[in-house]
Amino acid sequence: MDPLARLDEEIAELLSRRIEALGALGAGAPSLESQVGGAPSSVSPAMWRAVCAHTTAGARRRSVASATASHRSRRVTIVGGGGGMGRLMGGVLGRAGHAVRVLEAGDWGRAGALLGDAEGVIIAAPIAATERAIRDAAGHLRAGALLADVTSTKAGPVAAMLSAHAGPVLGTHPMFGPHVTSLMAQRVVACPARAPEASVWLLDALRAEGAVIVESTPEEHDAMMIAVQAIRHFTTFALGVFLAEEGVDVGRSLDFASPIYRLEIDIVSRLFAQSPDLYLSIMGASPARTEAIERLAATTARLARSLASGDDGAIREAFARTVERLGAEAPRALDETTLAVEALSIALAARE
Repeated sequence: MDPLARLDEEIAELLSRRIEALGALGAGAPSLESQVGGAPSSVSPAMWRAVCAHTTAGARRRSVASATASHRSRRVTIVGGGGGMGRLMGGVLGRAGHAVRVLEAGDWGRAGALLGDAEGVIIAAPIAATERAIRDAAGHLRAGALLADVTSTKAGPVAAMLSAHAGPVLGTHPMFGPHVTSLMAQRVVACPARAPEASVWLLDALRAEGAVIVESTPEEHDAMMIAVQAIRHFTTFALGVFLAEEGVDVGRSLDFASPIYRLEIDIVSRLFAQSPDLYLSIMGASPARTEAIERLAATTARLARSLASGDDGAIREAFARTVERLGAEAPRALDETTLAVEALSIALAARE
């Protein structure tokens, strides 16, 4: 074995031992901040922070996985399981020990066999097809089977599940795309609609991989998604279209860019690397979303007019109102984005 490979094995062993030591301390483990504060002088603060953060997160994930590992194996069918989110959910449930089957568009002739003995059925169809898939699947389910979905709207699908199925119902919305490589700290919104105790095994499979479950009502979820999804995606979409129509050489602009600009361009480019149908379905999922987007456009136009006319007072007033509204979120965001910039800068330095 060459010296570098030997060192890599030793580092991996030490990191594993650090995770085990933190896990053994349980609630008595030092906070991340105190660990970072004890950085050895021979290691850069950024590198030490990364070591502490990764091992602390790893210890917490192991602890959660251990606490949620007692569920018996269940038979689960994922309707739309061949799609991106369906495959992701199938992987999570398979790793948790559940027996996963897939029902795709061409499999409805075998729906009785795929759904009839299932203890859990997850609808992972596109938004426009979700409620029909719910109705088609529900007629094949046992009374005690859990019916769940992973759609990015909740009021409609949850109501459809409650109407079509007399058994346990759970609405979920994973707040990430199918391209993630880890569920560590990823949010999953859960809307328990009927017999919540019957869905614990499903949520625990997600928790075991590091996901954070955020409980909500369907109505609160849909209201939050106006800002979290519709407005955010539209802003990103509009910026990308503007840069393209202006003829900006985005690749060359990165040579001049701060890490923050690069992160923004990465987010824009990430959107355009995916399906337009996905973002159309999210941005246009309800009149409330499109109306909010129209209000955003009006706000942008108003601020642009103030800036063009030299009305600095209006800009400063808008800035002050927003700072007051954000409150503690502004300094928190400054700290978090500094960490993101630091991590990106290190990755770029290593690549170059």
